[in-house]
Amino acid sequence: MRAVVVDAVRGIPEVREVADPAPPADGVVVEVRATGLCGSDWHGW
Repeated sequence: MRAVVVDAVRGIPEVREVADPAPPADGVVVEVRATGLCGSDWHGW
């Protein structure tokens, strides 16, 4: 699956292919189809 990965504080986000996650025995994996990040929140990264 594709994921946006930030490896370090103030790092540059990169789109990468990563392995699909496996759910824990007592949990689930949720597919996120869309998300967002407010520009005022970006300074924290």
